[in-house]
Formats: sequence, structure tokens, C-alpha cells
Amino acid sequence: MIINYFQKNKDYFKIRKLLMNNNPETTDKKIKNKIKKLNEFEHFSLFCEVFIEKPLYPFTKEYFSHFTKKRERSQYNIDDIFTRSNRNISNSDKEYYLEFNCKKDFQELIINLLRTKEYSTETLTKKLLITKEYLLEHFLNPLEIIIPTLKNQLKRTNNLFIENDMFISDLIEELEHNKENYINLLNSIENKVKSLSNDSIENNQIKNNSSSKKIKGNYQIEVKNEVLEEIYNELNRYDFIDIDRTSKEDFIKVFKLDWKDHNSVIHFKITNVEIKFFIECFNEDLNEKIPLTFIEHAGNIKTKDRTFKASTLYSGGNQSKNNSPNIKIIRSIFEKIKKH
Repeated sequence: MIINYFQKNKDYFKIRKLLMNNNPETTDKKIKNKIKKLNEFEHFSLFCEVFIEKPLYPFTKEYFSHFTKKRERSQYNIDDIFTRSNRNISNSDKEYYLEFNCKKDFQELIINLLRTKEYSTETLTKKLLITKEYLLEHFLNPLEIIIPTLKNQLKRTNNLFIENDMFISDLIEELEHNKENYINLLNSIENKVKSLSNDSIENNQIKNNSSSKKIKGNYQIEVKNEVLEEIYNELNRYDFIDIDRTSKEDFIKVFKLDWKDHNSVIHFKITNVEIKFFIECFNEDLNEKIPLTFIEHAGNIKTKDRTFKASTLYSGGNQSKNNSPNIKIIRSIFEKIKKH
């Protein structure tokens, strides 16, 4: 159910094509109604694509109004999971606020997942970590880019276009409100995962009469051991891995075995940002998706920065990556692997 929610269907790409070809000076009601039927992930993804691919200067209120609607502040919907905080509202004297024209079903999905008793501890932990990864990658990370960009645009316009500036201001308010909601959801997921992990560790200690703390799970990659050995050799060649603390066998165990079945740890000599890119290459070149949230949870991949936090990497990793001289080398390692 989680993975299916984040699949863009055929309607998404049809709507995207219509929107990209639409005149930015007008609002097409048919397109707006189609956008309204998308789930929250598709809706926000489309908004982000439009934001990135269409020119923001000059900003067109009509074009972005495909995604929004006005709602009276006095209205109350019993389905609202998070209420709008007045202290974060810049235009609280207005009788309306702007909101995205879609159902908040992503929040419902997470709340239901937090409350369910349908899955085992290990399965539920995995589903929560995957959801956290999507939350960081597809919601919070884009907001870290879009909100400052819109605020900068407000500064540039110098209030020459009052109506347009008001719309941008309202849009920023909605984005900041959503960001606050997503952070609350992120905290709820992290607290639940922590609780599940503690329960799992306690149960293992009772069952095995052991004081060792081991978390269940694995990275579930199907890359052949020979390929991992080649990657290890390349990392060693460029002094990206501490071979005194990480053997070739350790490297393979971390990626291939269940975490509870070994004590191996990979000690890299590169930064968190560079590790993030390294993991992205696994997905792009080897078709093996490894969520950063899994790495943070397992704690068996250490970096030069020591602490590995997925939320920090998603919020600042893209900017820092451009300043790293090791990124091109990591890229070349996987290009070499692909040729074999």
C-alpha cells in the first residue's frame, strides 16, 4: 500500500503535459479539476515540477492557482488533522486563506500506519522507515527550496504588483503550514520507530538471554558479492574506506545480511553528503534502492562526519554536494562498475 501510493499513474503524466502546454496567463478549469483528483503526493510533485520547469520571473498567479483554492478561516472541517496556527499566519486579518486543492490523504496514510496492529514489529518498522524516506525526499526537501525562493521573489517585486504579491504571500503561508504538518508527522514516525526498536531489543534480550542490542532488518539488495568486492576495491583505491576497521567481508555482510546476524560496520572516510551520493548511485546504476532512513536506523554505516541523519542530508545535501571534489570520483567508480 505504501509503495503504491507513491506511484505516478497515467493520468498524472497526461495532466502534466496539459499543464506544461497551457498558457501561463490563464487558468484552465478543466485542468484544475483534473489536478484536484490527484493524491497529495502526485499533486505536490506536479506543483514542484511546474515550479522548477516554468519560469518564476515573472511569477503568474493564474498558473499556480491551478493547485490552490481559497477557504474561509471560519470554516472547520472535522477531517482536518492539523489546525492552522495563527502565530504562523502573516495575513491573519484576512477572512480567507489559501490551501492546496487536494485531499490531505498522505497524513491519513501515516496516521493509519502509526495506529495499525496488522503488521509484525519488523514489517511495521520497515514500512515506517520507507514512509519517512518519501516524506523527506518528496515533501520536506522540496519545501526547503521552494519557500526561500518565493520569499526572495517577494523581495524582488518591491510591491509593484500588489495582487500578485498577496497571492505569493498566501502561497508561502500554505507551504509553511504544510511544512509544519510534515515535521509533526516526521516526529511521530521517528517516535514510533524508536518505540518499536526498543520493544524488539527487549524481546530479543529476553528470548536470547543476551545483553547485546541488535535491531532487526536488512538492506535487501541483490547485487552479487563480486560486484560489492569490486566497489570495495575501488573505494580502497581512492582511500574512501578505512580498511583497518572494515574488511571486504564486513562490507558485504553489512549490505547483504540481516543486521541482527552480524556485528560488522562499514567505516567510510568520506562525508555524509558524499555517502548520500554513493547510495544514490546504487539506485541509479545498479537499480538498488537503499533508503537513507534505513542507514540511519541500522547505524552500521559510519562516515567521516560520524553522525548520519537522513533529515539533515535531505535538507542540505544537494547544496553541499556541489562543493565536494569526491563526487566525480564516486560517479566514475559506478560508471566503471556498469561497464563490467
